[in-house]
Amino acid sequence: ARTGLATVPNYWDKPMVVCRENSDTSVFRLLPPCEFYIFIIPFEMEGDTTEIPGGLPSAYQKALGQREQKIQIWQKIVKEARLTKDQRKQFQVLVENKFYEWLIHTGHRQQLDSLVPPAAGSKQAAG
Repeated sequence: ARTGLATVPNYWDKPMVVCRENSDTSVFRLLPPCEFYIFIIPFEMEGDTTEIPGGLPSAYQKALGQREQKIQIWQKIVKEARLTKDQRKQFQVLVENKFYEWLIHTGHRQQLDSLVPPAAGSKQAAG
């Protein structure tokens, strides 16, 4: 892929602080690998859009791999439970309810709601 950006040397974890007045490194922090999620854009554009220039740092790749492994284990457990159609329906409702509770508890529900454009007649649309 050609991005016009050099990937070597790779200084992804050493940002350049432009303001010399504050040489304090507390103006930034590295995201812990366990908090890293791939951002997926639901469409593709011309050129290479699916690749991370320079690759993903190993700690972040490892965190993604561990998360994927947990998902696979979860899917295997559910599949091996041999639930009936009614049990699967009940289980799905339970998981959706717990997910909804988690969204509210963590504040992520508000983030999701902010992605939805306001309805045409709402007060926000008029503002």
